[in-house]
Amino acid sequence: MAKIRVLHVLQSSQFSGAENVACKIIEMFKENKNIEMAYCSREGSISNILNKKNILYFPMKKLTFIELNKVIRNFKPDIIHAHDANASVISTFATRKVPIVSHLHSNPPWMKRINIKSLMYATSTFFFSNILTVSSAISNEFFFKDIIDKKSKVINNPVDLKHIISSANSTEKQNGIYDIAYLGRLAQPKNPLKFIKLIRDIKLVVPEISVVMIGDGVLREECEDLIKEFSLTTNIKLEGFIENPYKILSNSKILCMTSKWEGYGLAAIEALALGLPVLCPNVGGLPNIVNESCGKICNNDIDYIKEIEKLLVNNDYLLEKSNGALIRSRFLDNYDYYKESMLRMYCEMVGEG
Repeated sequence: MAKIRVLHVLQSSQFSGAENVACKIIEMFKENKNIEMAYCSREGSISNILNKKNILYFPMKKLTFIELNKVIRNFKPDIIHAHDANASVISTFATRKVPIVSHLHSNPPWMKRINIKSLMYATSTFFFSNILTVSSAISNEFFFKDIIDKKSKVINNPVDLKHIISSANSTEKQNGIYDIAYLGRLAQPKNPLKFIKLIRDIKLVVPEISVVMIGDGVLREECEDLIKEFSLTTNIKLEGFIENPYKILSNSKILCMTSKWEGYGLAAIEALALGLPVLCPNVGGLPNIVNESCGKICNNDIDYIKEIEKLLVNNDYLLEKSNGALIRSRFLDNYDYYKESMLRMYCEMVGEG
């Protein structure tokens, strides 16, 4: 088997869900001498993470087809693995010689209607070898669904329970025990402002509620202002981005997600693995992860408030849901299958399958 060189292309300069998955894929194959991988994105804080993980990194000032073409000529990949719609489209302009995997990690509203973005992506699909989606909702709700059907495949994000649990049990010092945790970017898709408004309403029922928000993003300042406006500074701790969030999660009782849209919902599984019941909306892949045994799909604010109150005042109910979360997470562990699937796809793309 000849060595396969894979270039992972991402748009963001920060570390979040898609970036996490790309890093996990690269780390999966570090011991495989027949696979060489590199990471390419706009330069930014992501470089600190990649440096710690010892991942080969090609930073760009901007993600443009000209800059990406320079990286391609330098690294000479056999495969381009693009991790969002924009990176996928730009990759088709950067090269027509290297096969492209378009990997969609989210399900933004623009994909569900006809517009310049959905038209550009639909047109670009003719140049993709494979299209991966992290949930069936992404392909099923895409406006041009019929165009991508033959090339698309659902592959849930990689879940490594051993890593999550060992990271939670690390010797890192962690102060504080929390009733509710938020895990995700402080950005529109994750809807952190709604989360803060929910905490304001829950505080009327549970005055001493303790909350931690893990993550950073463009809405950080607005979150800080809203916390002050609602007099929640003694209730909500904004932790910002943490490389290992599992220690804090393991010291929390509930994960509450308020996303406007999701791809897969990896944060939900990470919480379940640590025994946290998950409350979330009915979006993206979340309904395939969370059920009544381990949490609740909430259709409105009242659903959230009632369930949180029940979990926090009834220890037996919390314990039942926590045990259900642990059981559910074991069912969702797919690390070995994911690695095998990726290797098979890469080999087929270069004619080694």
